[in-house]
Amino acid sequence: MLFRSTNVTVNRKGALANIKKAADALKSSDAGGYVYMDNISGLALKLKFPTLLSLKNNKNIAINKAELVLEPDQPLSGFSRITNLVAIQENGANRPLRNTSTNGFVYANSETQIASYATKANSYTFNVTSALQNILSGRATSNGWILTPTWIGLASSTATSVSVLSSSRIVSVEPVQAVFNAKNIKLKIYYTHISK
Repeated sequence: MLFRSTNVTVNRKGALANIKKAADALKSSDAGGYVYMDNISGLALKLKFPTLLSLKNNKNIAINKAELVLEPDQPLSGFSRITNLVAIQENGANRPLRNTSTNGFVYANSETQIASYATKANSYTFNVTSALQNILSGRATSNGWILTPTWIGLASSTATSVSVLSSSRIVSVEPVQAVFNAKNIKLKIYYTHISK
């Protein structure tokens, strides 16, 4: 089922006002060190790993385990916390990479992986071991990922819901959001140097 929003007006302020159209990007440093995502206006989080290849440092390494851990701040007023996130490979132009034969998304890992919000740890955690191995070996086409909310399903109508037109009927979607201080996004890598 394809969902299209109707009459969603975005009123971004401050640094976020610089995002005018799809694929526009804003560095976290330009937004006071924060990054945002939501399901209504389409804000997503892009992660790049510009120094990841230097981890090899002309040596063979094996990644034993790698985790991407994101600790969110409280969502803004009127939004609930995002329950699940998904990581999709980025195509180099701030858009999700698609499989040419199926037109489906190419996920950071070989299969769709969802990170659910863990209340006790106040975090979302992705196992990205195979994804980083693919980047380091050159099998991945990009070393950037787009993190976005998964489809949360239909919510009951509330005062803070947004109407969405789908298959000629209007349904209600609860606005969800995640706000992250960039300092609270960590890539944990456990690896071994392999001698020849």
